[in-house]
Amino acid sequence: MITTIESLLREVWRYEPEILNRIFRFMFVVCHKDVTDNNKYIEVIPQKGSNYIDYVAINSLNLNAVIISNKVINIGHSSFDSSTLLSYVFIPESVKTIKSHAFYYCHSLENVNIPDSVEYIDQYSFYCCSKLKEIFIPDSVKEIGFNAFMDCNKLEYAYINKDLEEIVLENIVFPKTTKIIVRWKN
Repeated sequence: MITTIESLLREVWRYEPEILNRIFRFMFVVCHKDVTDNNKYIEVIPQKGSNYIDYVAINSLNLNAVIISNKVINIGHSSFDSSTLLSYVFIPESVKTIKSHAFYYCHSLENVNIPDSVEYIDQYSFYCCSKLKEIFIPDSVKEIGFNAFMDCNKLEYAYINKDLEEIVLENIVFPKTTKIIVRWKN
């Protein structure tokens, strides 16, 4: 029976040692594994004194979901790159920047919240998230980089504020088939 974090980590080690080896090499996460249905997810918690997810820290792991701690301010370049089973990401209100390629080739990503705290979404951040159906870009976002949501082939709707309209058109942010809903700032 899993009763403590230590026993949970021992259980994950027993079934998924490569995940823990990689995670401990880089930093700062608590791993969870639901042994009943094999869902694997992590809660990303930065090391003491850090406030960002580092470059390629958690990429290519076989995770279903990620919960990012409210201590994280920046999601680094390629942090979750090629995590092809990742279907859900919770980004807290503390995050201000999503760097380039952060969720690049996360083919299974269906649900992602972009909180009101995010000011910048870098180029290719969500490139080829082919199951993403809609995205709401909050008013706090001041800039979206080139191809940020390109090759998200099922992306039907993108909700942006009026201030981003020109940036979105210039930077080719969304697939041509995406309906861009422009709203006035509150």
